Amino acid sequence: MPTSVLDLLETVPIDLAGSVRWNYPVESNECGIYIVSLSKNPSENSGILKSAPINIEIVKQWSQVCGLKLDNTSNPSVKAIAQRISEFWLPDESILYIGQTSRPLSIRVDEYYKHELGDSSPHSGGRWLKTLSNLRSIWVHYAETPTPEKVEEQLIETFVNGVSSITKTNLRDSIHPFPFANLELYKRMERRKIRKRHGIGNQIKKLSSKYEFIER
Repeated sequence: MPTSVLDLLETVPIDLAGSVRWNYPVESNECGIYIVSLSKNPSENSGILKSAPINIEIVKQWSQVCGLKLDNTSNPSVKAIAQRISEFWLPDESILYIGQTSRPLSIRVDEYYKHELGDSSPHSGGRWLKTLSNLRSIWVHYAETPTPEKVEEQLIETFVNGVSSITKTNLRDSIHPFPFANLELYKRMERRKIRKRHGIGNQIKKLSSKYEFIER
């Protein structure tokens, strides 16, 4: 069944430290996890949208900066890229991204706010969130924990287990129904990353021909 932020945190368990609207400062100097959601209320799976509110102009700018590829094909149409991203939207879930940091939450979340598509830093993980047109209406819920990597893995796995069978069937990658902007899951014990099969290449711009970037 669809999952709320508090549903996730109760499975660890850790307590919610706070919630802020996107682009507002997080008041925590501790390490921990942060969950981006359509829902203002962490106890509700509310604010859900049936389709991804992709900003086509932002995708166009991103494609121009990086030379995005689609299924190894150069110069795909912007509409095709936007359509591909939208095929990973979960229409009955409010949670869009689960992240972790071993640094102060206030610093890491601020880096997410400032990150620009195509850049390799300061927060390239969860970059798909920046393609959305409704950032001003989403929320960041955060919790402090001394083991952020472990907790992030647990929360993503719990989220995956709660995704409805209908939603999984309709996703482009039904095997990896991570939150919309989570492109990978790091398995700590196995020391490997499981990535969504999205087919979008060159998501990070190259500084020179000698640099190669691994998609995340």
